[in-house]
Parts: sequence; C-alpha cells; structure tokens
Amino acid sequence: MNRFAGFPYTDATIREIAGLQMVVARHVHPGSMIEPIEMLTLGMDGSVKQAVGIGIARWRTDGGIFELLDHRDSVVYRFDGSEVFKSGQYGIGECLREGSLSGHVRAVAYLFKSMSEQKRVKVAISTHPDYLDVTLKPLCRSLTRHGFEPSDIMCVAPVLKGKSNNHDMPDGVELHLSQYDKIGFTALLYLAEPLNAQLHEDVDYWMLLNDTTELTSEFSMDKIDVGLNYDIIRFTKNCRLDMGFYSSNFIQSLGDISNVRADHLDSLIGSKAQRECCVAGASNKGTGVLATKDVYGTGNKRDVTLFRDLGIKKYSGVVMNGGKP
Repeated sequence: MNRFAGFPYTDATIREIAGLQMVVARHVHPGSMIEPIEMLTLGMDGSVKQAVGIGIARWRTDGGIFELLDHRDSVVYRFDGSEVFKSGQYGIGECLREGSLSGHVRAVAYLFKSMSEQKRVKVAISTHPDYLDVTLKPLCRSLTRHGFEPSDIMCVAPVLKGKSNNHDMPDGVELHLSQYDKIGFTALLYLAEPLNAQLHEDVDYWMLLNDTTELTSEFSMDKIDVGLNYDIIRFTKNCRLDMGFYSSNFIQSLGDISNVRADHLDSLIGSKAQRECCVAGASNKGTGVLATKDVYGTGNKRDVTLFRDLGIKKYSGVVMNGGKP
C-alpha cells in the first residue's frame, strides 16, 4: 500500500515520510484528473528539497494540520484530511494561492511511486497494414534500447479487404490482427475484448503507442508516477487517450466497446476513469513542432513533436501518398 502520513498530522507522522519523494497535485473534485504541481522531499528538520514546483521552503504541523510554506513563510498548502483510493492513501487540503471553483478545487499530497517498480509493463502499438513495415522497426528498436523485451511488445493492426496480412515484423514482436479499424485506438479495443483476457496475465500497466512514435534517450520509466494506482496516465494533460499508460485492470473493465465510433472513444474512455493524471512536470502540449522532415525516408515529410518530460517523439501531419507513411 502506498501510505501517506497518518491523519491527524503531527511532526512524528510527517517525519515517517521524510526522505521520500512526495507529490502535491491539483484535483477538481469529483473529477478524475489529478494534476501534479510539486515534487518535494521533506527533511526531518522541517526543511523541503524541491525537484519541481513554485518555491516551497519548509513544512510544519499545527493542531493536526500539515502545512507547506514558501520562502516568505507564507502557507501555500494546508492539508487537513486524508482519503484512500485503490489501497493508496493520500492527504487532502487546499492551495491558498488558488481561488476555489465553488469549493471543489483540492490539493492532494501522496508519495511518488515509480512505474519501474511495477511487476510488469508491456507495450501495445496501434498500427495499420499500409505502413507497419516501415514504422514499426525504428519504434521497436527504441523500445528494446530502453529494456523492453520483444516478447513484451505487441502490435495490433486491422484486417482490411485487399490488404496483405504478411509483414516483415521486428524479431520477437507479435502482430495481432483485429476485425476493427479504430485508428489510434485499435490496440486498446483489442485488449479490452473479453476474449483477449489472457493477454493481461501478470501485467500491471500497458503503454499504448501509435506506430508513428519513437522513444528518445531521455525516456525513463523511473519518472512515471503511479503513486495513486491511476487508471490512466496521459502523456500531457490534454493528450488524446489513444496513447498513454493504462492500468490492465482498467482496460479489462471497459469490456467490449467495439461498437463505439473512433471519434467518440476519447471522451468515453476518459469518462470511465476514476483517477487519471498526466506525467509529473509535463507541459500541456509538449514542446510543439520541433521540425518537419522525412522521418522514414519515403519522400513524405512529417511534423516532429516532442513530449519533453516523457522523452517520446510523435511524427504526424503527413498526407498519405501511395500507402507510404
């Protein structure tokens, strides 16, 4: 269990989590989105070491309340309660610098837990028979460079009339064929089908990717936070849900959603999540378009967008030309 300090808060209970990385996040209750704002490490002496955030200098407790103060000794966050979600305990309170929306904006404090501590994380890639022979090899190479075994990478492509099902796959990577073409959501729908429940055995999280992505040298599972056992971890706050980290249990809870139109899947899936977040420190839209270039050597240029805090590049924006990406 990921257990935050016990409530009511005292110097003794807060010192029990001293030296551990703590996340402070924004939550508009009763919505599902948790937005990480601060990443801190508390000192035994009341000091605070900050990795991400706006200048928290020290902590204190007073009458059962836990407070975080800035360099001017003004209280920024005040926590006066706690809750439990999926065996994860967290503190709840308020940010005194932020105006409340009808009293529903809450501050949430919990202990950081790295994705690399999970039992098993696998990768599911949505692809298409027209261009998977070109796009998959560079993506799979980048995945294996970061420690993913080929057996932990699966690709899902729709079966389309007149399209070949024989492809030159990267060694050890399996291609699964689906009867549904849901563009970026093809892999997610395949995993959600009850008949494919065996794919989830011993899997905690799935990283869902489009085939036109690639991991950079900055990618690390260590900085992906799963401290509250999230259903979904988005790459950025407003990132489409055809990519991201998904709890295996959450995917299975979706059931058969194959009859939902592709353009409605994003809102449907988001509405079913009880707790979701974006990668801690992630900017709202990555860094925008870094360049426009012929990524795959096919004569077509794509916009290159970087999810900076995650270390993933997305190649998009090209008009298909003769089935080439």
